[in-house]
Amino acid sequence: MVAVQKRGTIRKVLAKVRVVAIALLIATPHAVCSAANSSGIAAQIETMVANIQKEPDVATRVRSARDLSLFVRSQERTNLDNLSSNAVDAVASLLLDRPDAVKAWAAITLGDIGFAALRAEPALEAALKHSEPALEYSIIGKIGPSISAKAEILDALKKIHEKPK
Repeated sequence: MVAVQKRGTIRKVLAKVRVVAIALLIATPHAVCSAANSSGIAAQIETMVANIQKEPDVATRVRSARDLSLFVRSQERTNLDNLSSNAVDAVASLLLDRPDAVKAWAAITLGDIGFAALRAEPALEAALKHSEPALEYSIIGKIGPSISAKAEILDALKKIHEKPK
């Protein structure tokens, strides 16, 4: 009788262990996949920024900065919320670029990253001081709507302070 009770207890414990193991198997791939996606996205962002910085042609730099912004905008919010500080710093480094159109696209990108880009606040504030207040670049008009670096930097400063939901 004691052996039967022990077997019953062991079966109950094993059943609970199976339930926990299945729950972990279901949850783990999503967490691993999300982390892998964030690091892959960060690597792509860093590569895109490096290519922008190496490009001597202004029009190509502006288009590439716009493409970076569109790439970031197309990502899932959870991946952006977990973006590495290196990726944020890479985008923030574009705020030092000339012309202001590249700064504007970098600011838009940081704003789209959101709260995870809060560390870029000093770079945004410095870029704001060195941006041309109302000048809109016609080069942007050829590839999309005209934008002002100052306006986009101000907008990014608001967005990076919004906590994720």
